[in-house]
Amino acid sequence: MFVKLAANGQVSLEERDNFRAFKLVVEGDAARLAGTRAKLQGVADVPDAGTAWIFESWLRETVPDAAWQQSLGAMIEKAKPHGWIDEQRKAIKAHIEWRAACAGAQEMVHAAQTARVCGTSAQAEATAVGRARVTYP
Repeated sequence: MFVKLAANGQVSLEERDNFRAFKLVVEGDAARLAGTRAKLQGVADVPDAGTAWIFESWLRETVPDAAWQQSLGAMIEKAKPHGWIDEQRKAIKAHIEWRAACAGAQEMVHAAQTARVCGTSAQAEATAVGRARVTYP
């Protein structure tokens, strides 16, 4: 699972049933660390450009499902021996993956160019997960 900070400032939990991976994905540049910290207020502490401590309380409030809560608890227990849990802050350590905010636009341009080369007309659009989708009229 991963916490995503979109370029527009929206914070979401993605791939929430994948308890075997955990990270923070930030659409933007690591040079904007101060702004990232501000946008993640109440979600995570970000001590540096490579590390985030995601608050357990935010995760639990985001997904109120009882079975999911139990799986999160199991993930936390497995992470403790590795030092990935901060008991005082009640937070889980995550690495930060910085993604260029325009990656979706680059994919759309590539899809449209591919359609043109293939001799078809196409309309490219960004999907909700930041991927490009090409539709043919």
